[in-house]
Amino acid sequence: MVPQALVGTIPIVGPTIAAVVSEVERQRAEESTNTLLRELSRMVCALENDKLNFAYLESRDFLDRFTQAYWLGEQTRDETKIRLYAAILAGAVSLDRSQFLEPESVLPVLAELSPADL
Repeated sequence: MVPQALVGTIPIVGPTIAAVVSEVERQRAEESTNTLLRELSRMVCALENDKLNFAYLESRDFLDRFTQAYWLGEQTRDETKIRLYAAILAGAVSLDRSQFLEPESVLPVLAELSPADL
């Protein structure tokens, strides 16, 4: 993120640059969110209803993990990484999920990986 207050202090062009940067950042965040929601929807819909953990879907923990994935998604432009965030969330709502892959632990590790690492 560009410090807009600093950019705004540039004589004559600063306010214009700050407005453009703000709009670009807003669009990027919207694209990341749309990708996360689209992929999560696709993956959850692919699960059979009897394989969904509805109690977890309605839990505070799922809301916390979704919020975590949302913020992490906004910090990257890498669609592969955003899709992986969605896959982690979708896997977490499955009754067949591995007890060894807790989303709370996996999401921050994935955030640290570069696109080349994926």
